[in-house]
Amino acid sequence: MKKQPDAQQKWILNMLPGKIFRIILIALIFFTILTGISSADYTCPNDDLDKDIMWIKEGTTDSINWGKTTNISVDGTKYIIKVYDFDSKDNPTKASVSIANVKTGDKKNEILALDGSFKKYFEWNNEIKVQLKDIKTKSDKTPYATFEYYSPGKPSLEIDIEASSEKVDDIKISETEYVPEEEKKITITVKNNGYSWIDNLKVYFDTKELELKNDGHFDQENGAYYERLDWLAVDDEASFNFTVQAPAWDQQSSPYANDYSIESIVSGYDIFSEEYTKKENLTLQCSNKYIEPDLRVVQKLNSRLGNDDDHKVEINTSSWFMNEKNTGDIWEYVVLERGIYNIGNYPVSNLKVSLSDIPEELVVTENDSQGDPHNIADSDACIKSYKLMPLRYGTYNVGKMIVTMDFFGEKFEWKSSKDCQIIVHGPDIHLDKTLVKLEDAKGYEVQLNIENKGDRAAWANVSDTVPAGYGYVEGSLEDSIEGSDLPLSEWEYEITDTNNNSTSFYVQGVHLPPGEPLKLTYRLSPGKTIEELPFAQVKFHARNNYRGKVRSAFYLSEKKVDQWWNHAEKQWENNTDKVINTEDGKPPEEAKNDTGSDITSSLSNTSMPNVTAQTEAIESTTECSVDFIASL
Repeated sequence: MKKQPDAQQKWILNMLPGKIFRIILIALIFFTILTGISSADYTCPNDDLDKDIMWIKEGTTDSINWGKTTNISVDGTKYIIKVYDFDSKDNPTKASVSIANVKTGDKKNEILALDGSFKKYFEWNNEIKVQLKDIKTKSDKTPYATFEYYSPGKPSLEIDIEASSEKVDDIKISETEYVPEEEKKITITVKNNGYSWIDNLKVYFDTKELELKNDGHFDQENGAYYERLDWLAVDDEASFNFTVQAPAWDQQSSPYANDYSIESIVSGYDIFSEEYTKKENLTLQCSNKYIEPDLRVVQKLNSRLGNDDDHKVEINTSSWFMNEKNTGDIWEYVVLERGIYNIGNYPVSNLKVSLSDIPEELVVTENDSQGDPHNIADSDACIKSYKLMPLRYGTYNVGKMIVTMDFFGEKFEWKSSKDCQIIVHGPDIHLDKTLVKLEDAKGYEVQLNIENKGDRAAWANVSDTVPAGYGYVEGSLEDSIEGSDLPLSEWEYEITDTNNNSTSFYVQGVHLPPGEPLKLTYRLSPGKTIEELPFAQVKFHARNNYRGKVRSAFYLSEKKVDQWWNHAEKQWENNTDKVINTEDGKPPEEAKNDTGSDITSSLSNTSMPNVTAQTEAIESTTECSVDFIASL
């Protein structure tokens, strides 16, 4: 509604003597008017109580007979409506009406008409509006009327606080989440869902622990920020926005409890200068996905030749433990790498790492180390790698690596993707020596069973010794060779007497393919109980220069005594304190002038748990059994 000059302005205008002065004053007046309009952007122009109230229908009365009353209620105030009289027509169009305020006793009389000759409605104190709806007559021509009644419309405020969604480090942060030290846009929208306009709107807001980034844009009142909005018509809305930043996480308190809230209150006035308020708040929770630990657990294998599969490697057996070789000189080995990579956004600590044991047939030395699993910074890692050096043929599995963490009461677990498998190719020579008493009581038979249980062929030399006085039956060894599947021409053997009257056997050139056993026997006629019988031995080599020797069990008082090689202690062990051997402590073939390399390692059948053969290393090597956990 445009504002007009008031009476004082008109009086000054008429008193001016000249047209120029009138023009100047008119300009001043309009400047004043325009300035007033500009300064009243927050005030609704439709503020005339006599014209601009928006009436809202509350209901329709029952039929009110001539001279009767009815009660109605508007905005909690009770009224009585009475129809005093109607016009005298057969079909009346006018009614004389009276309405009274029950609480105050005030009363108002009006004549209302249907045909436009009088008012159809009346308004009282801008509090109630009554309108004649219809007049009808009964069969006895007695008229009655019905009325519609209205209340002044009231505004109704709704306030909505919305936060933006965004991506932080490729993690989607929803509208109800925040990220420490990251900014977030907040939009406050005020809506008028009522039945009348509202003006002089002020929206107060409190960001509490969240830092307001553009605070200079807003006014303050009693220490609170606020924004003024234009007046709002029915079903209209207005909004504004600002940016907040969340505090840094102290990494000591639980992020699940670090919620931040934004509170807002809007207030405004209706045409009656009655104040309306509405309060709302928004709670932002810490983004779990952003702040929770996120690890990548890796366990993989590498060989010196490279491999296509990180979890499966094939290598050959190696004589790395021979000829003063140290771990840096070894060619046949596998590198096991175990890594914990922190791909989250915060440091992690107090991890629990569970590892499968590395098989005993693989000697372990630490290769490289980086980081500490007790505290891994974001975008950092803890990596440890080991050389695994095989002692013998076989397929060995290393199970998954598992990492767990307790994060403020929440349990997290990560696993490496697969088990690791190491396939070691090579011969696996087994030698068994059995003493059998013959049924005719004429002596004994010694049985030597040789078998290659590996997957590569070997070239073997077999040796054994019969102590003096045990009566080797001449020709019995040759008989067993002649009875074998191999032609005699493929063998070279030697049977000799030593200087202490013992007998030594030496069979060389024996080809041992995988899975094909070989048996040699000879007979004894000692004429007495056999108290001690030394071990036999197989000395072998494979195509990849893998060399070694295998010892059989020995006998004490005709009882078999198994022996095994303890790699950690570098010595042969058995369940007694004796090792039955030849007079000089060596099998007879080792005393021979061998033109080949001096082989200082041995493989043995064993009764140790999970080990069927181990390797004897005469030369000292640097080695340690290292586990990922042990190094923490």
